[in-house]
Amino acid sequence: MPEITKDYDIKNIFNCDETGLFYRLMPNKTIAYKGENCHGGKQSKERLTVLLCANADGSDKLKPLIIGKAKNPRCFKNVKNLPCKYDSNKNAWMTGNIFLEFLRDLNSRMIREKRNVLLFIDRCPAHPTDLPNLSNIKVIFFPPNCTSKLQPLDLGIIRCMKVSYRKAIVRRAILALELKKSFEQISVLDAIHKVCTAWGEVTTNTIVNCFQKAGFLPKDNAVENNDIETSIEDEDDILEDEDWGVLVDKNGTFKDYVTIDENVLTTGMRDVEEILHEVNDVDGNNEDADINQDLEEVQCVPTFKNAVDGLETVRMYLKNRSTNYSTLTYLNELEKDIFSTRPKSKQLTMLDFVEKKM
Repeated sequence: MPEITKDYDIKNIFNCDETGLFYRLMPNKTIAYKGENCHGGKQSKERLTVLLCANADGSDKLKPLIIGKAKNPRCFKNVKNLPCKYDSNKNAWMTGNIFLEFLRDLNSRMIREKRNVLLFIDRCPAHPTDLPNLSNIKVIFFPPNCTSKLQPLDLGIIRCMKVSYRKAIVRRAILALELKKSFEQISVLDAIHKVCTAWGEVTTNTIVNCFQKAGFLPKDNAVENNDIETSIEDEDDILEDEDWGVLVDKNGTFKDYVTIDENVLTTGMRDVEEILHEVNDVDGNNEDADINQDLEEVQCVPTFKNAVDGLETVRMYLKNRSTNYSTLTYLNELEKDIFSTRPKSKQLTMLDFVEKKM
């Protein structure tokens, strides 16, 4: 490995990999899904494929690429921007075309930044070996059957993202119980935002340690705080919550919940019928793939006033509970973002304000 990477700074050494995600899976369904590789059946309709990519020093985490079954899920209506790239096909799999588009986009970015990078990937049907000319990316394929030991993302990075994602689902379920409300199923849009948030919570320390563990970095590049082991060892800390037992079977553990989709298929060889299905899907709605459409209803967009009032309610709630100062600082930043979206209206003068008061 050192021989391959010797001419590259660690910030220019990348690894990317796909993982399957049962995005709607609740803790109490863990046993039913165990061992499901998601080639077909009900479970295949409840999954996404997520591509993650990061560099060796953790300074550059690319936005996730998420692949679903529906091209235009109903929950996307009224949504102007997504926090990541979204693509689709019948199986919610990574395909050669989607992966090539990812590489071209990454190459364009590296051209703009005047960087030449190494990208390590595994060998799978969706990763073509006959790649087009990529001026600023040198692609290196891992040897067959070695990715579990050589691929940094498989050594803890993906798992840490899933720990954060699953904890978010559990918190949401426990809050529903606490408020005696029915739990609203996770939509594709919900999942996208939760994946992006969970990816943002994967620390630089975790990424550096995984690259070091895979042999990309000498031991003196490793940081002392090993978040990988800490995160994995503490996965069951959520079991201390008294409500956990209401959510799961008595034999279920949070660790089982996190690792349930580790071996889910993320790619495969498409047959002629699947290719024709995509070609004939001219309207791009893929409605047959939008399972449980009643769960994918159009998002009800709150007004500017709703957002302002909601933020103030949250601020008052947290102020009276000795919240960490950094959290309140974040709320101030959030207020700026909300303020920037305010509707344009007639400009009021100070005289108008005084007259209204009188």
